Amino acid sequence: MDRVTQQNASLVQESAAAAAALEEQASRLTQSVSTFRLASRPASTKPRDTRLPAAPSASYPRQSIEQDTNWETF
Repeated sequence: MDRVTQQNASLVQESAAAAAALEEQASRLTQSVSTFRLASRPASTKPRDTRLPAAPSASYPRQSIEQDTNWETF
């Protein structure tokens, strides 16, 4: 049980380090992106529909399942 507790503590430390690194990367990305300026125009009120049209679903006739008599002897 002590081994599992130590493993969990190690995983928590690794997760905390990864979270700190991610936070630092996000901060640098925010700084990098802040240099870009967009024209001051209102955003489009109607978003573009980027979905592809749904493919027609194929309808296959059901095949009857034959009774397997081997189960009766099993």
